[in-house]
Amino acid sequence: MNIKSMGCALFALLFASGVQAATILDQDHLPGTDNGARIGGTATNATTGSVQAQTFTAGLTGIFHSAVLRLSVFSTTTTDVTVGLWSVTGAGTPSALLGSTVTADTSVQAGTGIMDFTYNFSSQMLSMAAGTSYALVATHGEGFGTSWRAEVPGTYTGGQRYSASQNLTTGAITSSFLASNDWDFQFQTNVTTSPVPLPAGLPLLLGGMGLLALVRRRKSA
Repeated sequence: MNIKSMGCALFALLFASGVQAATILDQDHLPGTDNGARIGGTATNATTGSVQAQTFTAGLTGIFHSAVLRLSVFSTTTTDVTVGLWSVTGAGTPSALLGSTVTADTSVQAGTGIMDFTYNFSSQMLSMAAGTSYALVATHGEGFGTSWRAEVPGTYTGGQRYSASQNLTTGAITSSFLASNDWDFQFQTNVTTSPVPLPAGLPLLLGGMGLLALVRRRKSA
């Protein structure tokens, strides 16, 4: 193998071993201040419930990996909250579901109080573009039992809270989303970015350069 061929093989090996996709925290809004907004029905109304949503602006381009919602689970809860990623209109209102809804990696346990629940979307391969607005929409098909913790007044600048009504029997959303400018829900989003070079490949590169230099000296001798 000549020096040119060895160099090409070296860089191909470096590229293959030193590149991988990275899942990165994008939006991070889990402030210390705390309030809450009910998801689902109430103790006296198990037919009509509330849908809660938080819009946000993506900071990274890639594949939407997961979201974290800070929820408060009461003693009456028996079913999981479902979450979906939605597109939004030009005015910023939640518009349409992208992909399908998911439940948390950890099932809710009645009476656990305030917890952070992770909702994994990685298998859906939902594309996300930096600077584009999206919405996390949470639904709960039962009576009063879970709330999404919120910051009041809200300080998140990339979106805001929205709410709508839902028929708990059919699951259909029965009203338009209305904004609540003084609230922001507590959430995080994670995005898997395009493959990036890893520093771990640097020793291989340096070692290969040394080998090429040695071969060149021997051929010159």
